[in-house]
Amino acid sequence: MEAGLNANMALIHQQMTALGRPDVEVSAGRGALPRFDPDTVKPESTAVIDDLFARTRRAAQAGAKIVIWSENAAYVSHAGLPASHAGLPALLTQARSVAHQEHIYLLVADNVHLPNPRDSRDETHLIGPDGTVLWTYQKSHPVPGMEPYRPGNGVAPVVSTPYGRLAGVICNDADFPAMMRADADIMLVPGGDWPEIGRVHTVMAGLRAIENGYSLVRQDYVGLSAAFDNQGHVLCLAGTIVLLGSGAFRRRPPAAGTPGPATQREPEPTACKAAFR
Repeated sequence: MEAGLNANMALIHQQMTALGRPDVEVSAGRGALPRFDPDTVKPESTAVIDDLFARTRRAAQAGAKIVIWSENAAYVSHAGLPASHAGLPALLTQARSVAHQEHIYLLVADNVHLPNPRDSRDETHLIGPDGTVLWTYQKSHPVPGMEPYRPGNGVAPVVSTPYGRLAGVICNDADFPAMMRADADIMLVPGGDWPEIGRVHTVMAGLRAIENGYSLVRQDYVGLSAAFDNQGHVLCLAGTIVLLGSGAFRRRPPAAGTPGPATQREPEPTACKAAFR
């Protein structure tokens, strides 16, 4: 079973209000969040992160084995003290603890604030059931004109798990077919969109499942969340709030004419359920 989580919109609105920006229409999905240091509104930033972890625990206790957060679910400061939940070190410490205690794979998606916008990061961390950080991945294709971050290395990380090989990219990365050629069974794609593009963007990502022969899960903030099997069939589908569904994730060879990884393996089907909230 997989579960996808978005940050709580009401708590983000409180965060924006504390910043003096109650005009940002978070609940309507209109307007990008302004650039800000989460430590300047520490109580509100802590509330967003604590809520994500609380719902991660509930998803695990409901049976989820893999939990994925949507893009930029947690805004953190790189320089935060270990005692501060708003800091990156504390976020990862808490994530490792939750993953270990609940015995899950947890894909944490955060936005790291640094003084120079170019140095800030849009990234994910996959935490294993033993609390080990299995990858740290930085978005390779920031949206031009919107995301000033330096791009990542353009390589989707892949790790072997009892549920197959997990790989991951972030949102706009899935628009670039070349970097989506990964030797994986399940591709995890945290996303963040706006109402006018969210549905189309998720459907576009489903093409990568067909091309590469893996299942794909896209958890989208302000858009459409979905899980696709390796033939592009929709297993689970919902707007940003609630979804329950089930299906079988199975690897198959890529579509004819699509360059694939050097090796192709066909594991036994893995039963799954997906719950997006």
